[in-house]
Amino acid sequence: MADFLRLFDYTQAELFHIFYLANQAEAGRYNTALRGKTVALFLPENYLLARVTFQTSVRRLGGDPIWITPSALGDPENLQQTLAYLDNWVDLVVLYHPDPDHGFQLAQWIQAPVLQAGSPCAVLGDLYGLMKRGRDILNEQYLFCGPAGP
Repeated sequence: MADFLRLFDYTQAELFHIFYLANQAEAGRYNTALRGKTVALFLPENYLLARVTFQTSVRRLGGDPIWITPSALGDPENLQQTLAYLDNWVDLVVLYHPDPDHGFQLAQWIQAPVLQAGSPCAVLGDLYGLMKRGRDILNEQYLFCGPAGP
């Protein structure tokens, strides 16, 4: 599994393949995909929907989610050491951080794949939802509001 940090890192075909896999997961085809895997969820405490979504999804795929507040990563000077230890115990890192570059830093210092749970996942989820409702997502116009970023 590769890091998932920006949508622009994926081709249209790869994104549609993710939608295909999501359909398969909804049909129960991947109930054991994360069996024996531990997933660190660095999600803010006040992001209830994200926490419930990711915890539930990891469990439905057979994995063990561990919720950790992002502030537990500590200051940047100790981040690399913290991740070196964490890398011994987790198979996937899900991160929501206001600074999108934080995910890129983590991905450089940890072997486990890093999934940026902010904008990339939210936008992909919204597009998937529109597609499931019969919308032609390639020919629609979109307005995204929020801070500029990858």
